[in-house]
Amino acid sequence: MNAEKIIKDKNEMKKYSIEASKIGQIEFDNEDILLMATPMLGFPKLKKFLLISTEQTYPFYWFQSVENTDVSFLMLETSLFFSDYSPEIPSKDLKAVKCTDKSKLRIFAIVVVPKNPQDSTANLKAPLIINEEKMLAKQVILDDDKYSIKTKIFK
Repeated sequence: MNAEKIIKDKNEMKKYSIEASKIGQIEFDNEDILLMATPMLGFPKLKKFLLISTEQTYPFYWFQSVENTDVSFLMLETSLFFSDYSPEIPSKDLKAVKCTDKSKLRIFAIVVVPKNPQDSTANLKAPLIINEEKMLAKQVILDDDKYSIKTKIFK
């Protein structure tokens, strides 16, 4: 799907609608779109996403591409599941999302759900940081070895 057909002028207050393969029908405004400061690993052409949570999915979120409706990631907000998770976000990454105060960021992890949902894991090694004030997001690859790409969610 071509994003230019969906997103016209950033100043327009027009509602848009996409049919996402995993979530179904989604309506949104331009102001709902999070822009990736740099693309997510493996998805170099995708820059526009929506962060979606519903009563049925909370405390999990969908990070849905607006440009390719087949691409979405199941996410969790790390503070809800890992109270001791406090990664050191490099200053270059904070700068990329135009943030000077880490406490103003929301930090998410991509979730992998295998056949047995109790074995679900979160990628704490490569979190997604979101500056909602600027509507900018970035996936950060942490140098810290204490975080894993497969951290069990349920103990």
